[in-house]
Amino acid sequence: MFEHVANEKELARAAGGEFSIADAIDPAKLFRHFESNFTVDKFESVFFWAKPILDYDKSSPLRQWYIRSIYANLAAQIKLCHDFDPKEEAEKQEYAKNQVLTFWNSLAKHPQYSDVDRGCFAQKSVSRKRKRPQDKAQVDINALVQTGAPRPAKTTASTTDY
Repeated sequence: MFEHVANEKELARAAGGEFSIADAIDPAKLFRHFESNFTVDKFESVFFWAKPILDYDKSSPLRQWYIRSIYANLAAQIKLCHDFDPKEEAEKQEYAKNQVLTFWNSLAKHPQYSDVDRGCFAQKSVSRKRKRPQDKAQVDINALVQTGAPRPAKTTASTTDY
């Protein structure tokens, strides 16, 4: 997400215009920007692990709102924490990353998301079976297994004689 927000800032600088997220510091304006510019492709590029599981288009309107809101809130927070001079000391950069992680960990606990549960999500069916090749090669196991010393005979006697 850090890289995604950095790319969005560069695109905003290149585009120019009346409002640019590159210079914005108002969290509400940043949220509105990221929410209005939300696309499923952007979400899936950031939350790539969700792509094979979640189906945005088939999800309930509440679920779609939740996805857009999580994306926009996190992007806005990262943009605000990302606005440090690259020459600043590592301590400030680490602090900014920790702020984002703290925000992320508490984001889903916000009261506005309290009634969003798993039932709101349309999930793609994921096959758990391994795909096997259609043409199974015939293997002569006797030709592949190597033998060395003769195999000892199976015995039923105790191995400990006291």
